[in-house]
Amino acid sequence: MISDRDTVSHHEDITVDVLAAVAIIQLGVSRSPDDNLIIEVAVDHSDDRHRHVTELLRGLNRVELRESILVRLSSLIHLSCEWAWHYRQSSKTSITRTKTGWKVRSHIRSSSSGRDLRRLAEVSRGNDAVAIAKAIVDLSPHTFAELRQAANEIGIKFVGPASLLCGECTSRASSLALKNLNSGRPRLREMDRAARAVKLAYQTLTGKTGSGRGTVSSASDEAGRPTGELHSLLLRVGELYGIKLVTPASDDRLRSR
Repeated sequence: MISDRDTVSHHEDITVDVLAAVAIIQLGVSRSPDDNLIIEVAVDHSDDRHRHVTELLRGLNRVELRESILVRLSSLIHLSCEWAWHYRQSSKTSITRTKTGWKVRSHIRSSSSGRDLRRLAEVSRGNDAVAIAKAIVDLSPHTFAELRQAANEIGIKFVGPASLLCGECTSRASSLALKNLNSGRPRLREMDRAARAVKLAYQTLTGKTGSGRGTVSSASDEAGRPTGELHSLLLRVGELYGIKLVTPASDDRLRSR
């Protein structure tokens, strides 16, 4: 027989789990580089890599764009490259509840948007608030944005951390986001977004349009390899952040951008 005390204890455990799940989402969900964050980083402008990017862009400023706009462009590049490194080159955080409290561990990030959305859809069906929160935190900024977009398409509004803990809502939204992801529509991933940010800055500062792709003359031993000012800029920015936006032998990320 279940006593009133057992019932109260059960409700207290649920409340603790929900509060913990909300905290996990508040602390763990990453902010993608929106306009407000770009402005904040432009004002700060303290990271050495960011300053180096700004210097690179100053050397390309042929349309005499004012400094404040130039720094915002370098902020977009800085943030986009940071996200690309974090979600493609680093570890992700795993949060586990034990008898002695919450344990935080890091492990190599090997998941993709598809796997992450499938995991979220699966745990959402169990209505475990902490499991849902952990699955949400593991989403990349782009995948999280796709989840919110899918939710909007079916009339679900995620207006705060607690609203993301509705198992039925996250299950429906993640299932639709996964369906959209597999529909063949092009999606900008973190590395592509970083390359796109560099290209946008380059075109804005130089006044040039087009793909920015070029290859070495057939008369050279390096025939067919990518070349040009934009390719060099992408190489240098990638080196600053430890990511490969392009390689010396390939500029695939520019093909459809």
